[in-house]
Amino acid sequence: MGMRMKEELARKIGELAEALRQTDEYKRLAATREEVEKREAAKLMLEDIQRKQAALQKAAAEGKDVKELEESFRQSVTVANYNPYVRELMEAELVFADLFFRVEAALAQALAKDPPPAKSSRLWVPGRGSSDS
Repeated sequence: MGMRMKEELARKIGELAEALRQTDEYKRLAATREEVEKREAAKLMLEDIQRKQAALQKAAAEGKDVKELEESFRQSVTVANYNPYVRELMEAELVFADLFFRVEAALAQALAKDPPPAKSSRLWVPGRGSSDS
C-alpha cells in the first residue's frame, strides 16, 4: 500500500471516528464515563471489575480453571449494578458496542460488494477457469 493510500485511509478513519463521536450513543458513553470519574466509589467499582475481567481473560487464555475468577467477577458486576453511575456506564458501553458492531458489519458488507481486483494467477477456479482468463 502506497503512502498516499495510507494517508487517505487514515483520513477516512478519522472521518469515521468523528462521525461516531457525533452519535447519541457515543455522547452518552462519554458522559457516563465522565460521571463515573467524578465519583470515587463508582470509579473503584469499575476498576475492580476491569481488573477481575483482565485476570479472568488471562487465566482463560492460559487454559487455567476459571470458576473462582468467574464467580468473583460476577459478584463484582452484581454489586456494581447497584451503583447507578456504573450501571449507566455499562449500559452505555453495550449500546455503543452494538452501534460499533453494526458499523463493522456494514463495512464488511461494503467490502464484499466491491472486492479488490484479484491478482493474475494460473490457479484454476471451478466455473471460472484460470483467474487470468
